[in-house]
Amino acid sequence: MRKLFAFVLALCMVVPMLCITAFAEEIPSEEVPPAAGTVIRVSGLKAGEAKPEIVQEYTNHAVGWEAAIDLARSSKEMKTRGFIRVVVDLYADWTAVKGEFCNSGDGFNWDAIYFPDDVRVTVNMNGHTIDRGIRDAYQYNGEVMYIDENADVIINNGTITGGWSCNGAGGIHICDKAKVVLNNVNIVGNRVDDDDGAGIAVYDGAVLTMNGGCVSHNESYNAVYGGGVYIDDGSAAFTDVTFENNQGFERSTHGAAVYVDDGTLIMEGCKVIGNGLTLTNDGTACFGAYSIIDISNGSKVTITETEF
Repeated sequence: MRKLFAFVLALCMVVPMLCITAFAEEIPSEEVPPAAGTVIRVSGLKAGEAKPEIVQEYTNHAVGWEAAIDLARSSKEMKTRGFIRVVVDLYADWTAVKGEFCNSGDGFNWDAIYFPDDVRVTVNMNGHTIDRGIRDAYQYNGEVMYIDENADVIINNGTITGGWSCNGAGGIHICDKAKVVLNNVNIVGNRVDDDDGAGIAVYDGAVLTMNGGCVSHNESYNAVYGGGVYIDDGSAAFTDVTFENNQGFERSTHGAAVYVDDGTLIMEGCKVIGNGLTLTNDGTACFGAYSIIDISNGSKVTITETEF
């Protein structure tokens, strides 16, 4: 009898442990709390699975980003691990530190956060901010993010700010045939000087889809096209996006909110508020843009349920 009781007691202790272990394995990686001090986590998503597999966590943004991009661009390692996509989770704001030099792919400070051509990457910002921190003067390649040709990028839930470039885009520079999805992302407080697209620039066959979030308070200096978004032979679809207070200075801007040239623009349920509005010397407001949304060269445009 004592042996039987002991066996039953042991079984009662083991079964809950098995249940706990099985449950832990089923928790998606984004629900697994990061270790203390973690600022970036790199995971991989396998075909047919909804939850990514954690690869490693890092206490330094630049080091973690370099590891993520090295994985994403290594077709051999991706195939060996069975990954179809790299997933990056941020657990702290990422702000450039002046004086720190990082090579291409590492991110800040002397280069943009770089997505190489053909990579497939998802960035879960988890409500955090990525700030390039350029405040004093523009830089060559001064955008916050540079997304290269044919890249497939998804960015979720955060704010992108602090870019100031002189060669295309202050916030996100999207190159030829790249595919980019922004979900609840705010593109705020970026600048261009003598170029186009202070917030976002979309080029040559690239496709941008933006759901929620805003493009606001982006500024173009000596630029004439696209204070908020510039689309050149690409396409962009905006749903429930607010375009607010995007400005052009020193020369008036064509398309203070959006400029589309030989491309496709879809806006549904958006708000377009106060773009191109500048202040005169006596403090009174006046419109300083040639146009708020500018459509050129046979572009295809659909705008529905949008408030101006």
